[in-house]
Amino acid sequence: MNSENTVKVSVCCGTFNHKPYLRECLESLLMQKTSFEYEILLHDDASTDGTTEIVKEYAAKYPERIRPVIQTVNQYSSNTRAIITTFLLPLARGEYISLCEGDDYWTDPFKLQKQVDVMENDPDISLCLHPAVSLKPNGRKKIRSLYAKSQPACITDIIRWKQLFWPTASLLYRKEMMTDYPDFCLKCHIGDAPLVHYMAIRGKVYYLNEAMSVYRKNVPGSHSDRCRNISDPDRQEICRTEFEMLDGFNRLTKYIYNFHFIKRKLYVQSCILSRRRNYFRIKVYDGFYADLKQMPAKERLRLWKKIYLSPLFKRHIYKTNT
Repeated sequence: MNSENTVKVSVCCGTFNHKPYLRECLESLLMQKTSFEYEILLHDDASTDGTTEIVKEYAAKYPERIRPVIQTVNQYSSNTRAIITTFLLPLARGEYISLCEGDDYWTDPFKLQKQVDVMENDPDISLCLHPAVSLKPNGRKKIRSLYAKSQPACITDIIRWKQLFWPTASLLYRKEMMTDYPDFCLKCHIGDAPLVHYMAIRGKVYYLNEAMSVYRKNVPGSHSDRCRNISDPDRQEICRTEFEMLDGFNRLTKYIYNFHFIKRKLYVQSCILSRRRNYFRIKVYDGFYADLKQMPAKERLRLWKKIYLSPLFKRHIYKTNT
């Protein structure tokens, strides 16, 4: 890199105990072919499996491209949820921020170029995202596309689907848009969902219908893996922060999308209830039953099936409480 001013994109990569996957991730970031300079900010959250050594190796090999941030104390367990926003965003020199976690990877060498071109063509676009290949531990792959073609994303679809169709490794957004990032976003256990919501109310979100990254599902130690194995109260606490985030955006948008935020909260709560370990009643969020009454009869039936039949079919109620 010639100077700090030439950096167009800061790629923020967070990693923790990703030794089996990190090399593939970093190689995919380094293979990008662009007409501009980009940097890689690599954050290691006090890994214990040898990930830190890989971070140091790549930082030494590519000193002009990779800037490491190595923690000696795990920040996530110290209740710092927004790792990227807290530690890497202040260091970023790029006009745009791109994300990729250490257990995921990119598949298109022109991914950054394509997304930046979208942003440069329309200054009102705050965020560009795309679908990804979902990769399970057994090797099964699946691509979920929200739209049949590339187009602006509707905010109601963002509220409804969260990151189902646009995993973290698909996101590229304008750094300048991150001013006044709400506190309820920083406290949320999920990092990408509040970011996408925030960008959607700050500007336009563009959906580029090309699967240019791979999202590994249920990687040991990942958020999805933790949510599969934690206790009911811990799972409820994770979702409490998501409810606060949804309520916060509902207020910021002056309740224009109230019905959609309610529907999202009901879906999240039904997921919690469908994974409970037994049929004893567990706490639901305040207003759950009042919100449920606002749903059409068909939607209520679908939710009750998920709440009462799913645990039986998936045999969750036979698991030992942890």
